[in-house]
Amino acid sequence: MKKFKLFVMIMALVLSISLVATACGTNATTTTGTTAGTTAGTTGGTTAGTTGGTTGTTGTTGPKLADKQEITFNMSQEPPQLNTALTTDTVSFDIIRHTYEGLTKRDSKDAIIPGIAESWTTSADGLVYTFKLRDAKWSNGDAVTAADFVFGFKVLLSADTKPQPAEYAYFAFPVKNAEKFNAGTATFEEVGLKAVDAKTLEITLERPTGYFLDLLAFGVMMPINEKFYTSVGAEQYGMEADKMIYNGAYVVESWDHDIELVMTKNPNYYGADNIKLTKITGTIIKDSQAAFTQFLNGDLDIIN
Repeated sequence: MKKFKLFVMIMALVLSISLVATACGTNATTTTGTTAGTTAGTTGGTTAGTTGGTTGTTGTTGPKLADKQEITFNMSQEPPQLNTALTTDTVSFDIIRHTYEGLTKRDSKDAIIPGIAESWTTSADGLVYTFKLRDAKWSNGDAVTAADFVFGFKVLLSADTKPQPAEYAYFAFPVKNAEKFNAGTATFEEVGLKAVDAKTLEITLERPTGYFLDLLAFGVMMPINEKFYTSVGAEQYGMEADKMIYNGAYVVESWDHDIELVMTKNPNYYGADNIKLTKITGTIIKDSQAAFTQFLNGDLDIIN
């Protein structure tokens, strides 16, 4: 119960500081995984962070978009790293929310809708979820596959993950034998994860878990491209802009440590045509008064 309360608290905090809702539209039916409203930024009035403003992802009936679709906001700290499996801080989670996409995601009304999984089915006993993946690509052009999600779970759950094991590995504990693998009493082959084929992922749970689809939208549950991860090395993955590849609406274009992090629109994102913002710049300002002054001076569009 304590862990679930922690999950709820973390989810609320992350959602409260999100800059751009990466998916809008009608809600998907979570029992069948219908694909309604799966593209990112298709409707108007998407809220930006805690300011209640709009990001410019307006629909055809909304106001005319500005010629320059860019925003600048402040980050209160330097992201420690951006390895999705190892992340624990809200600043990093906010960046991950824009640059990665899981099997499910949240729309502007906080409802769970399809993400990389365009549909899913659940067994009658609530134990087996079968996800069908859409045609999605990594920012380097590789296809996003079921194996990428399996490997992402492996990095999250492994006690041998470098540079340190994942603090939030327990988010995946509803998966059969996941907790045992994390504790070293089961092999990874015994964990309830199966890439049936490139586009089909089967996940078996320990017991019916009503909030499982919510868990899949959280930042630590993202896919990881094993080939790229191995090529840069576990300890370097997520430490620099060029030490990651992305499957979300944006990529980290540059990361000038302790100064700024710049995200630009990912042309390989499946919903790229519906993403209006082309550039998001996070300026690292640790002093809240200094950030407020820059906001008043027009140097920041949003402050947290």
